[in-house]
Amino acid sequence: MEKLARPPCRFSSSSSVRAAATAPVARLLCGPDNDAVPEGNLELARQGYEVLNRGEIDRFLAEFVHPDYEFHTGVRVPSIPSVVRGRDGLRAWIHQWYDEPWEGQLQMDVERIEELNDGRVLALLTLRAKGRGSSVPVDTEYAHIMTFRERLCLRVDGFPTWRQALAAAGLGE
Repeated sequence: MEKLARPPCRFSSSSSVRAAATAPVARLLCGPDNDAVPEGNLELARQGYEVLNRGEIDRFLAEFVHPDYEFHTGVRVPSIPSVVRGRDGLRAWIHQWYDEPWEGQLQMDVERIEELNDGRVLALLTLRAKGRGSSVPVDTEYAHIMTFRERLCLRVDGFPTWRQALAAAGLGE
């Protein structure tokens, strides 16, 4: 089959997230674990980031995370697991890495998001926070490639650099 091409969505603020959500998007080919719902996976990813950034953890887990969820963190640090499994595992991960170390909650600003040819969603993020106690600002890139099943996120592959995520997605930008 012929691949369809479209420009990626780029944004960094919640108002532009809403604007991008209403823009027409061409539907690309889906794999077996990426439900063929027109624009569904992309919109689910956008909404999930918004809910998580607002700190609505229970809602995020119930409405966006599949019971068989896996997060492959993509980092090799002794205190960070390489794989987080299930909703309970993700809840513990969020508490440990999104709440505890920071003054306020870690924010994931979505700089670019697009649906890949197989239905997965690529999100290039900027993680922003201030260290608890030190107030040292953190501003670093990170990326996710998400797989969906039954309108829920089944798997996230994390990447410590945008370049690694783009390469894994088969994009050379």
